[in-house]
Amino acid sequence: MTNRYEDAAREVEAEIARLEDRAARWEKHPTLFSRVPGIREEIAVLKAKPLANWRATGKWANEIWGTAVPKTHS
Repeated sequence: MTNRYEDAAREVEAEIARLEDRAARWEKHPTLFSRVPGIREEIAVLKAKPLANWRATGKWANEIWGTAVPKTHS
């Protein structure tokens, strides 16, 4: 079972992959190529997020609370 930290890291990684795929396709397009720098900027912002820290926090949370780490605080 995953927790919110692992889920957040996974979501950001999926978004990075989606944007990188889009940038690669749009670089070859006659009109959409002008949007690629903006996509690359979005990718840079996402890559700047502390994904390794989120995973470490998730691992730490699993060690403390077991596999049933709450997704949100009550």
